[in-house]
Amino acid sequence: MNMQNKKQKGITLIALIITIVILLILAAVTIDVAIDGKLFDTAKDSVDKTNDRVAEEQETIDELMNEWDKLQENTEDNPNTNTGGENNNTSGEGNNNTGDGGEIIDNTPPTVTVTVQGTTTNSITVNVTARDNETGMVSQPQYTYYIKEALAGTYEQKATNKNSSYTYTGLTQGTTYDIKVEVNGDEEGNIGIGTTQETTGTVTSGLEEGAITFSNVIWSSGKARVTIHTNTNYDIEYQLNGISGSWTDIQNGGTISNLNHGTRIYARLTDGNNAGEYTSMDIQDKTAPTATINIDEITSESITVTITAQDNETGLATNGTYAYYLNTESTARNTSTSNTYTYENLTGGTQYIIKVIVKDQAGNEKEATQTAMTEKEVYNATVIAQNPTMYYGKEVENYGVIYDNTAGATNKWRIFYADEENIYLITDDYIHYDYIPNSTINRYSDYEFSFGDVYKHYNGASDINMLFGLKWLSAYYPSNYQSTDTGIRVVAFMLDTSIWDPIYKNEYADYAIGGPTIEMFCESYKDTHVSQYIEYTGANSSGYYIRWQGGSYSYGISGVLQDEHNSIYIKSKTSKAEAMWLASPLGNPGCVMYAECSRIR
Repeated sequence: MNMQNKKQKGITLIALIITIVILLILAAVTIDVAIDGKLFDTAKDSVDKTNDRVAEEQETIDELMNEWDKLQENTEDNPNTNTGGENNNTSGEGNNNTGDGGEIIDNTPPTVTVTVQGTTTNSITVNVTARDNETGMVSQPQYTYYIKEALAGTYEQKATNKNSSYTYTGLTQGTTYDIKVEVNGDEEGNIGIGTTQETTGTVTSGLEEGAITFSNVIWSSGKARVTIHTNTNYDIEYQLNGISGSWTDIQNGGTISNLNHGTRIYARLTDGNNAGEYTSMDIQDKTAPTATINIDEITSESITVTITAQDNETGLATNGTYAYYLNTESTARNTSTSNTYTYENLTGGTQYIIKVIVKDQAGNEKEATQTAMTEKEVYNATVIAQNPTMYYGKEVENYGVIYDNTAGATNKWRIFYADEENIYLITDDYIHYDYIPNSTINRYSDYEFSFGDVYKHYNGASDINMLFGLKWLSAYYPSNYQSTDTGIRVVAFMLDTSIWDPIYKNEYADYAIGGPTIEMFCESYKDTHVSQYIEYTGANSSGYYIRWQGGSYSYGISGVLQDEHNSIYIKSKTSKAEAMWLASPLGNPGCVMYAECSRIR
């Protein structure tokens, strides 16, 4: 039983006792009178006992009155004191007190209900209702709003106003809060209190699909830019190359510019007070440069190239931009920032594979290749004459002639054989029929004709010895040779300057021949094929005697190795000619020898 109920019942009991005592006193007086008047003599003893009892009751009344005085003093000092919690009176109904003179007092506070209307990651909105069943609520109650974290000990007052709705802001995401609202009040000024508890939400993680997205990287002048988007209602903020510093706000669809290769973008969502988990993106240039090799100049010993290269992302490397290789080389001949380079010390008439690797600032590499052939070495006969045997196979200047008018091609001459006195040339390809001096030779095709008929149609000097001496004949005919021998006529045809000079002007060489003698053939082959060469051993009525080094005698030339296609006597355009003929020392037309190109190449 609470103090107020005890007090109320104590007052009622005391009033009852006082009433009884008064009645007893009146009764005692009446009895005394009766006794003194001797109306009731027989009851005197009973009266005495009654008086004693009244005295005892009086003493009890005095004690009760003292207790009443104490209760009265306590009531006057603390008129609203009760035992229930923080409220000034109980929340029950119908517990009003009776004041002085019987006045009814409302000590019951209003009933307060706090309802959460909305929650975000950084705010909680509440609505408050208050009801009073006693004196009723004032027209404009005052609301005081408090909040604290659930594990904290002290409430923080946030606002006091006349509004029954309030939003707590600046809260921490994912945190449970205790909320308290005081309402003052009812008509008697009693204050009601209501409480509730709510947990804030959390900001969306940037790792969730679609929460934060980056566009493709766009490059310009070595710098990159990226556009950033979110499919949420949160704001975006970012940092570059770290997360410990200040974050920069950026609007949805905003662009981050002036980025370098290797930069990392960190981005996260924020509600202005809290942030979600970040995501990141690396700026990477993964596109190799473009590169083209341009051949600037070719000589017999060098190839000069210029590289056209471009990189639209990070740009070309500032160091070691170009690496120059040749053929299958694994180590670059040159690495530099120059896009021009000359390959030197090359062999004339040789095809090379030019390879260049171009690098950009991100380390991406582009390989470009190009084939180029050095020019055949061309020498002036005056230079050659200083050491003729060094120049087998070299082209000779100004010995060129158009042999195919429709194609516009030129026919060049090169050294087939040289001795200390003379340089002998052979055509770079077979001579077109139109350039055969004696048109009476049978024509089978533009590029194929038989020298078997040469001895029939050649009307050279009657005394070949007078023209050429014994140099080329003594090996075959030490004596008794005749200038009219058909084999000698073939040799004479090849060496007759009166035939060839009108065509080739005889500017740099003594002779231009259409085919070598067997002696020239063997010596020239031996000079360029040291490991296995052909030897001339003589001639008889059947033709030449030749053999492979260390081999047996043979009459044919058809056994030339297939892989010897770079020999100086091999002709390139085999589709236009089938054979290289050799001058036979004998008069029998069947002794004119052929080295078939189809077997030589």
